[in-house]
Amino acid sequence: MRRVLYTLLGTLLFACGPWAQEQSHVVSSEKVEKRRTIYVKINGPQEAAAQLRGSFAEAAEEKGLLLAEDPHKAGTKVDVTIKEQNAEGTLYAELISATLTSRDGKSATVYSCKSVGDGKGYSTITKKTGKTSLIQSDIASKGTVFVEETTARNSAGLVESIKKEIAAAGFQVAATEKEADISLKDIKLIKKSVRAMSVEGRTESRLSTWSGQVINLSSKITSYKSIVEPIGAEAEVCRSSMKSISEDGSRSYQGVAVTDLAVISQQLK
Repeated sequence: MRRVLYTLLGTLLFACGPWAQEQSHVVSSEKVEKRRTIYVKINGPQEAAAQLRGSFAEAAEEKGLLLAEDPHKAGTKVDVTIKEQNAEGTLYAELISATLTSRDGKSATVYSCKSVGDGKGYSTITKKTGKTSLIQSDIASKGTVFVEETTARNSAGLVESIKKEIAAAGFQVAATEKEADISLKDIKLIKKSVRAMSVEGRTESRLSTWSGQVINLSSKITSYKSIVEPIGAEAEVCRSSMKSISEDGSRSYQGVAVTDLAVISQQLK
C-alpha cells in the first residue's frame, strides 16, 4: 500500500512540475511587464500638460516602455508639476549681408537668413532649397554672379556657402567681375535682435520607481509664441524661421519626458 502511495505521489509531482514552472514563468513575465509600465500624472496648465503627455507617449515608445492609465498596473509612478508665466525674450537673427551691384551700376544692400536662435542654446538653421534672398527675381533674371572674397571676422566658409546657394537658385557663378551680370561684395555676417513673446515654464518631476527609490528632477523651459512687430527690414528674410520657432513650441516639453524616462530606464538595468 505504501509503495502505491509513493508511486502516486511521484506521478503527481511529475505532472505538476511543468505546470508549476509555467505558472512561475507567467508570474515572472508579469513582474517584468509591470516594472516597465509607468503611470504619469501631470498637474499644470491644460495646454502644457497635453504637450507633455504627448511627449511621454513618444519617448516611452522609443524606449520600449509602457504607459498605464491605472496606477496599480504600473511599477513606476511619475508625478509632474508644471508652472508657467508669460515673459518677453529676445531672438537673434544671424544674417548674411552683402552689397549687390548690377551691370548698370545700381547697388543695394541685400540679406540672407542664416539662422535664428535665442543665445541660450536653441537655434534653427534656415533651409534654402532652390532659392536665394540675396538676389531677388525682380532685380535680375537667371544670369551670372560674381562673389567677392571676404576677410570679415567669423566669415570662414561664408563665400563658398553663398556660391552654393546662388548656384542652387539657378544662377551661374562667374570667375571675374567683368563677365558677371551681378556682383556681390562686402560680404559679412551680422546679428539682428528681435523681441519675442515667450512662456517660461518650470517642471518638477517626482519619480517613484518599482524598487522604492524616489528621484526628484527639475527643468526650466522657454517656448516662443510670437515675434513683436516691427522686426526691421533686415530681419524680414528670417521671418519664416522665426515662425517655425513659434510653431515648434509644442515640442518644448519633449526634453522633460526624454530625461525622466531615461532615468527610469537606467533603474531597470
